[in-house]
Formats: sequence, structure tokens, C-alpha cells
Amino acid sequence: MKGKILNLSPEDIIVKDRFRKEFKPAEIKALAESIREHGQLQPIGVIPDKETGKYLLVYGHRRLLAIEMIRKAEEEQEIAPRRRTKVKALVLPAEDYSELNLKIMEFIENSLRLDFTPVEKAEAVSQLHEELKAENENWSVEKTAELLGLTRQYIHELLKIAKSVQENIIPRERAEKMTISELRKTLTTVGKVNMIKEAVVRAQIEAQGKDLSSVYRIDCADAFEYPFPENYFQICITDPPYGLNYQEQSDTLERETDFKDDTLSFVNPNFIKDFWELLDIILDEERGIALVSCSLEQFLLHKEFAPEFNFQPYRIPIVWIKSASGIPYQANDFPMSGYELIFMAKRKNAKVFKPSVNWISVQKPVKDRIHPTQKPVELYEVLLERFAFPDYKVVDPFCGSGSSIIASAKLSYPEALGIEKNPETQQKALKRLLGILEEKGGKKR
Repeated sequence: MKGKILNLSPEDIIVKDRFRKEFKPAEIKALAESIREHGQLQPIGVIPDKETGKYLLVYGHRRLLAIEMIRKAEEEQEIAPRRRTKVKALVLPAEDYSELNLKIMEFIENSLRLDFTPVEKAEAVSQLHEELKAENENWSVEKTAELLGLTRQYIHELLKIAKSVQENIIPRERAEKMTISELRKTLTTVGKVNMIKEAVVRAQIEAQGKDLSSVYRIDCADAFEYPFPENYFQICITDPPYGLNYQEQSDTLERETDFKDDTLSFVNPNFIKDFWELLDIILDEERGIALVSCSLEQFLLHKEFAPEFNFQPYRIPIVWIKSASGIPYQANDFPMSGYELIFMAKRKNAKVFKPSVNWISVQKPVKDRIHPTQKPVELYEVLLERFAFPDYKVVDPFCGSGSSIIASAKLSYPEALGIEKNPETQQKALKRLLGILEEKGGKKR
């Protein structure tokens, strides 16, 4: 490449906005030590800037930062300016390098580096593609792929990743830690819930799984203080909130059964992620199993986040076939729901107690309802008999009416613990539970 070599001060070099905003300090420090010991073996590339009389960086940003680190150390040692380390720079013809060409060169240079993350690569491709489209209205993804020497499909994937990070569908902090294959998998899942994206963004719900320090607990006989030991329980059977907080509607409801459940209100990645972080703490690292009632929208998010916390998800829901919905507020407009979904995930080495199919038919109506989304005890009995070994300890972080804990007590599991945030509901659940224990002879389980 034609050009002349100059020794420049770092102050003479202008670095415009670039794809890479940050570098690892340890990496720059190691390069600085190498340059200090062996000298700068490869020049950086610059072009003259007519407006300032200085030079614009074309390539070699890491080398420039390393020499700036060396210069700072030399200043602290009070080495004379004329003896301080210079930057060896190849001055290139300015007419050969438009701003767009400079960005293309930067992308190609960085894409060859192992530490150019998928997110950085995606955002660089997106920026280049948009600038090329702005210059040529007929520009296409195929042309960007050809220019950069990449496949059309790969460019499509990188553009989707960049858009997902920009719109916070995949939070940047999380995306930066993911490989390209992990991002692809996440995007497939995220695409299925894209239609509810706006609802997700609006839903700033405090993570319920983290708010357990003030809740009431039931362990088949009594209430006591949080927390319990880590990795103590083997199975979690629970029914987290699907939608609007019941308390928010209670002032306007004439009857408890008038409660309307809005599934979109709790389709919140933060809520689901914190929930699985909680289960990772409380469930057995080897035998832990989780069975989580959920909406279809929540099922997709559970399936996305469970593997992040060392759980293997079952690829399809377990379906509870029940009698028609007990809240028929839309009966004149649509068919009433006759089923609910249960998401299952387990630790890698966990086994289920009995082989079973992925559906359950429990159609016994709930009597003496004390909670708007109360489920029959018989449903939880079936789940426990299929999935829980006799020595398993049971936990339900959202126990509501206590049906899951009552089922555990009836089947004589060694310990079952329920968590309910509402004190009034907790007391009603505890009363139900004590009645069952009295029937069993007053034994605590």
C-alpha cells in the first residue's frame, strides 16, 4: 500500500466515532508492554484531515491506545516531550478513503479479531447497511453481504440482532455475554412473542420472586420467617400471577368471581428471569423439578430463561384439561377456556417418579373458593404422584389458596412449604391446611 511513514504524537491523531467503543484494559496494557519492549512493529493507518491539519485514524485503534498509555506513564516519569514514544503511522491518500470506506475497513479489520463480539459485529453491519442504503435507495442486504464477504442469511441475522438490542428486546448487558448461536436461539423465541413486545416494555412490574422477605410461609402447620436453606427443596409446583394484581381490582368487584385476568400484564422478562433465579437458589442442584402454571405468552419466556439458570425445559406444555372456565366474562364473545398450560423444567440429572403423558384431566370444580385463581387440590395430587419421589420436599412460592401444600400434606410428603404475600389469603390457606392435618390425626408433615 503506497504512502509515507511518519512518527506522530497521539495528539496529532483524530479518532472519529467508531464501531468499537470500549477495549479491555488488560488487553491494552499487555499491548503497551509489548510495544515498550519490542517497539511498534506495525504502523497504524491515517489520512490527512484538511480542516484541522491533523490526521484521521483509519486503522490501528488498539495500537494508538497502547501508545497513549505509554505516553501517560512517560509524562508521570517527567520524560522530556521530545523523547516520548511516538506513533508510527502510514499516511494514506485521503482521496481513496471516504467516511463510508473507512467504516468498511474498520469492520473488516475488527471482524478478523476474536474479541469482536457478535453484538458489536451486528451493530457495525447494521450501521454500514443503513449508510449504504442512504447513499443508494436500491441497496439491498445481498449487496451488503457481497461487499463484506458474508452470506445473505448471516447479514439478516446480524441485522435482527442489532435491532433486538436497539429496541431492548434482548437487553444489551445480557446480549454482550451471548454467543452468536445463543443469540440466534433467543431471537427465535423472541420472535414468537414480538406481538406483545409493547406490553412487555410498558409492564414495569416489581419482580415478585425477589420480594419474599416480608411474605408469610406455610410448611403444613405453621408460618415462620424467611429464608429457607439454599437448594433445600426437590420440587416446585406453583401458579405465579398471570395478569392484573387482584388487589388492584378488589375495590370495584362486586364478587370475587368477577376478577378478570389479563395475561399480557405479567408477560415481563424481568419477572420471569427473577423467578428462575429464585428457583436456581431454592431447588436441589441434582434432582430439582419445576412445574409452573402459565399463559402461552409466559410459556415462551419460561422456555427462554430456564436454561440460563441450569434447568432443562420440556419443549411443549403439559396441558390440564378442566371444566369450562369459572370466570365466564367473555362467554358471549368467545368460547370459554377448557384447559390451562403447565411449563416443566428440571435439572440435568433429575428423573420423574412415574412415566406419564403430557396431559391431565381433572375436572372437579373448586368448592369454597378463597382465591380468584384457586386450583383444585386433586390437580396437584396428580402432578405430585407423577413427578415427585416420596422423599421430595415441596415448595410453592405463590401458593395462594394453599392447594399445592394441602395436596403435599394429603400425600404425606416429608415437608411442604408455601409462600403467600397476602396475609388474609395466607391465613385462609393455613386454616384449610390445618383442617387436612387434623383429619390425618394432627401429624405435622
